[in-house]
Amino acid sequence: MRRGQMSRRELAGVVGTVNFLARAVPMVRPLLREAYAVIGTERSGWGRKVVLTPRAREDLQAAGRELLEHNGAPMWRPSQVAVVHTDASQDGWGATYLHHRAAGKFSAEEAMAHINHKEMMAVVRAVRTFAQALAGRRVEFRTDSVVARAYLAKGGGPDLAMTTMVKEVWAVLTRVDAAVYSAVWVKGCTHNTVADALSRWVDLDDWRVKRPVVRMVQERLGACTVDRFASEENAVLPRFNSLLECPGTEAVDAFSQWWGGELNWLVPPVNLVGRVITQVIEQQAEGIIVVPWWKAQPWWPQLLALWEAAVPLGSAREAFEPGASGAFEPGRRADWRFVAVRIRAQRC
Repeated sequence: MRRGQMSRRELAGVVGTVNFLARAVPMVRPLLREAYAVIGTERSGWGRKVVLTPRAREDLQAAGRELLEHNGAPMWRPSQVAVVHTDASQDGWGATYLHHRAAGKFSAEEAMAHINHKEMMAVVRAVRTFAQALAGRRVEFRTDSVVARAYLAKGGGPDLAMTTMVKEVWAVLTRVDAAVYSAVWVKGCTHNTVADALSRWVDLDDWRVKRPVVRMVQERLGACTVDRFASEENAVLPRFNSLLECPGTEAVDAFSQWWGGELNWLVPPVNLVGRVITQVIEQQAEGIIVVPWWKAQPWWPQLLALWEAAVPLGSAREAFEPGASGAFEPGRRADWRFVAVRIRAQRC
């Protein structure tokens, strides 16, 4: 091949071979779309030379790398199909797989995107979240977006951003030895209700500590290892627990985890402070907890028993910022002052 040239017949032979090998390495299938387009532009004979476009050449090279990397992969896979439902609203996404429930909010920039792009973002986030649960399976996506279904079924299309996201879906599944089986359109109001509800769910406790405040507190009191009350959008540490499943979460429901052996970053909703302190005591754990200076609360004596050191944070407006929901529980009382306290159960 000279300067990206070969005959239609030669290119079709390459594409056909790679497509056959996609039984073992499914990720290469969406990488053939541009090559098929080149073949289809010429109608004057199979011996005529064609010129590969930059995208077609880049995708074929990527397909070659994928085949080399997965040399020895099995050609046949279990027939079990995993069904994943996804949906997107104006500012959020939701997904379900068996008993798994995942949800999250789009960034301000993502929320401005076309709804078709957001529907595909929901699929991407779903496979990132459920990747380990989908390992070794063929996956059927069910969405109420006709466009997202078509792009998933065809391995891409004319919209480069959508095609890039489809490739990411295949890449994530390939890493866990899974593959796209099919994509199905379903009626949202009757057959996609759970994912639809999750995409519209509003977390009223998504307010967060300002990043400069987080850095200041950890410089003075110690570097934490796990953020126990977070989401993909507001986690301050690589390891975090979330209320629902989302990309990157280490576990769902912080109270279901063992906190011992970690320095836990604890910024719970105010109504959960007492429960957090109880868990620290029961599991002989330690952490940095952010709480209002509220001596009348029944948990205050327990906090004092665990108290090692503290950093005053001032008012809610100085220490926190609202999340995507706009809710701001710490700011509902202007007289509240907050403090970050390093606590250790061994002191109790």
